[in-house]
Amino acid sequence: MLNQGNLDKDRANSCATFNLQEHFVSWRKGPECQQEVLPGLDPEQFHPLSNTVAQYQDKLYTIKKTEFGENRLDIVTLDNPGLVIDKRFNAGRTHGYLLTKLPADGEEEDGLQVFESSGPLILMDYRVPDEHEAHLSDSPITRNGMHTTIVMFTHSMAHSFGATQLPIPKPCG
Repeated sequence: MLNQGNLDKDRANSCATFNLQEHFVSWRKGPECQQEVLPGLDPEQFHPLSNTVAQYQDKLYTIKKTEFGENRLDIVTLDNPGLVIDKRFNAGRTHGYLLTKLPADGEEEDGLQVFESSGPLILMDYRVPDEHEAHLSDSPITRNGMHTTIVMFTHSMAHSFGATQLPIPKPCG
């Protein structure tokens, strides 16, 4: 006799953004659980980093919504083949890779930002006070991963990312 709970669980897993089976990997291409197989990938080497980003060897697979609400798969080749994306911010040789979480349609949406760097990238994982705290508070700046602000300088621009944009990636599944 079939167990309905197991069937529902299998159905939910097969409708996941990335679906890892014994011999293949697929991604959800359409809204109705339409899956497309990614040919030639070993499921044991495919690592989902968030709901929409996964790493396979030296490539990042990112699912983005088009302006028409359809899913599109983008594949980014890392500039350092040995780089393992294991934090919210990762530095390659000439690029930074930032896992983000941004508000979209009243929900949070995972994403990936890739940017070019003109020099080494350094994560300053310290709490940055807001303007009120900087002028009125006597407390020193303390290390706190939940209140991290990352400021990156690329060419002549500064990019700042607050804590709400920087989730700590959790393995899917």
